[in-house]
Amino acid sequence: MSLDSVAAQREWGVRVERGFGKEVTMRFERASDAELVRACIRGEAAAWEALITRYERLIYSISRAQHLTADEADEVFQQVCFLLLTHLETLKDHSRLSAWVITTTLRECWKLRRRVREREDEADPASLVHIPDPQPLPDEVIERLERQHLIRQGLEELPERCRRLLVLLFYEKRSYEEISRELGLPPSSIGPVRARCLKRLKKVLERFGLFADR
Repeated sequence: MSLDSVAAQREWGVRVERGFGKEVTMRFERASDAELVRACIRGEAAAWEALITRYERLIYSISRAQHLTADEADEVFQQVCFLLLTHLETLKDHSRLSAWVITTTLRECWKLRRRVREREDEADPASLVHIPDPQPLPDEVIERLERQHLIRQGLEELPERCRRLLVLLFYEKRSYEEISRELGLPPSSIGPVRARCLKRLKKVLERFGLFADR
């Protein structure tokens, strides 16, 4: 990490590292991205921690999808956090922060992969000519990643029972029998509980603006 990055962190009194979600105050847990950004600009360290905690999963999932190693993913995470910190005041649309994070994370993944490739090809400089520049990410891919991020964020706002049920159903693809054993629910009640939980999730996602154009 650069000296500028370290200095910025010290000035803000925050850490750009994994695993500090427990330090996030309740005040910012349900704040919108725009509200968090404004609080960060005011210098509220808890808002910064909440913002990074919110986007940590997304940043790492993109890095994994780009086939980076664990150390490389950590490096990308640190760099994206630093870039976010230094660009907060110049972001044009705070409500589209997720799109900025997605694009920036992918760009940093590509940069890192290019550096690795260049180091590997130092013995053959001519081969560097064949390293392609990354193409802009299609809008539909950015929208899909944004939607996935918002759904994950929405799940975090549900009660534990609802969140676990929906994760088991839609992410882990468990059967009703398996869910019944794990959650202690009669199989016949899973359908109605599922419907109520999805209704609650939809309300949260509507608050996030996910269905604004529908």
